[in-house]
Amino acid sequence: MADTTGSSESVPASKHIVFFVYNAWGHHRPLCAFAARAVKAQRLYITYLVPDKFVDRVYQELRRNFEPEETELLSLVRVVGLPNKSSNPLHRDALDEGFTKSFGTLVRGERITCPSTGITHASLPHIDCVILDIYAKQPLDFVRETGLKSVKILVWYSAAAAALLSFYGPERTGGRNAAFSRVHEEVKRSGRPLHQVAAEACLACPGSVIEIPGLPPMYDYELFPQEVPFRDMMAVMFFDTYQTLDGCDGVILSTPECYEPETIDAVRKYYKETSRSIFVCGPLTASSSRATVSEDQGPQAAAVEQVLDRALQERGKGSLLYISFGSLFWPPAPERLWAVLDVVMELGIPFIMAHASGLAAIPDAVKQKVDAYPYGMMSRWCPQQMILAHPATGWFLTHGGHNSVVESISQGVPMICWPHHYDQPTNAIHLSCNLDIAYELFEVRTENGLRPIHRTGRAPEATVESVKREAKEVLQAAFGEDGERKRRNTQKLRAALGEAWTDSGRATKELRAFLSSLDDQ
Repeated sequence: MADTTGSSESVPASKHIVFFVYNAWGHHRPLCAFAARAVKAQRLYITYLVPDKFVDRVYQELRRNFEPEETELLSLVRVVGLPNKSSNPLHRDALDEGFTKSFGTLVRGERITCPSTGITHASLPHIDCVILDIYAKQPLDFVRETGLKSVKILVWYSAAAAALLSFYGPERTGGRNAAFSRVHEEVKRSGRPLHQVAAEACLACPGSVIEIPGLPPMYDYELFPQEVPFRDMMAVMFFDTYQTLDGCDGVILSTPECYEPETIDAVRKYYKETSRSIFVCGPLTASSSRATVSEDQGPQAAAVEQVLDRALQERGKGSLLYISFGSLFWPPAPERLWAVLDVVMELGIPFIMAHASGLAAIPDAVKQKVDAYPYGMMSRWCPQQMILAHPATGWFLTHGGHNSVVESISQGVPMICWPHHYDQPTNAIHLSCNLDIAYELFEVRTENGLRPIHRTGRAPEATVESVKREAKEVLQAAFGEDGERKRRNTQKLRAALGEAWTDSGRATKELRAFLSSLDDQ
């Protein structure tokens, strides 16, 4: 049940911000941290509109960002669930409708009730800012239609800045904005469906070399090293993101400035040309004394902790490999994952593997192997922050989603990257080539990923045998001297991230700049 302690009616606050994010939990988690940072910096109200299935989870994540004595501040964040039957983040119609109704209630200055908790929140006199998910095109249009000219609309961007440039920047930075700008015209001219024209704009890969600021040169198809799932829906979502970014007043980035400074500088310059603001407020990980304790104690939490403790006791610090592809992604050629697991077990490496994606299916033969292996565990749910913070965890085999990357660096854990698409491929390149805190697996690629790789000059063989050979080479290096060098580099970057939220830190200054911008309206 959601935490209902505290009353926002008893706590005076100066401003009111509305948050709205879809079904992707990876978008919500850093936003909860941002909400906490904002209300601690300046007493303000936040009305957080979320899919109804996430209400309790958002409350739990918020609590991980407040100390027990900060209940009064926590009460300033008013969580309101929106009815939604779909768990697919690409299905948005019901949530868009829920946003329209709830935002209309707020605009009329009426009290608003969360259907999930039954809590009725006090009416507030005005709205200063709306922070929308990256592809919330319909909600953005609705806010504009209300005629509230004083309301600032910002996009919540919980991915790497490199992806912002490579998909939505100008052609000079490898971006596709010019192609996106012609989509509606081409649909009208040709009569073809939107998803088909949008796919040509965002997914076409002719083999051009692109140069994203802060990254080595790469072929355009390297942005898609794995088969793209739900291709038509993804194309429309990419196009809606372009339109949302094109129509907003600015962007809040959850990435840390020290993680990709050259890329962020290029983003700032590009947005300055359009007279819009960029606020770089990362890292946004849980910040209270309960930050590494998962309050969502799933049924496997105790078992996970036992595996970690046993690995620490019997194998020592940094001995365990954590494997996770997030809540959405799963390898399109899973036999390559089973090949990697075979190598992990042949080398005697303790591991924990999360398989939260709805696409994940574990064959009985694989389950039997893992059950017979004394140092392995697979679970649909895993408390990632707890695992990364545990001294037994030495490496994180990850898809390279930005939240996972930042969480791993924040705990000083180096990575082995298996990217799929969007910001994951650029993260993998940056982590392995620029920052030298990760390895990248190439033999696991599919579809466009089978074409030559610019920085290696060769194409993957992509056979089970080549996957095993590469996995063995990488794992032996990771748990050897080369891996220790990468671990030291990770610790240095971890220290830099730790400076971001000091009183004079970059993220603190950016948050203050954002809050000050609300006074300038």
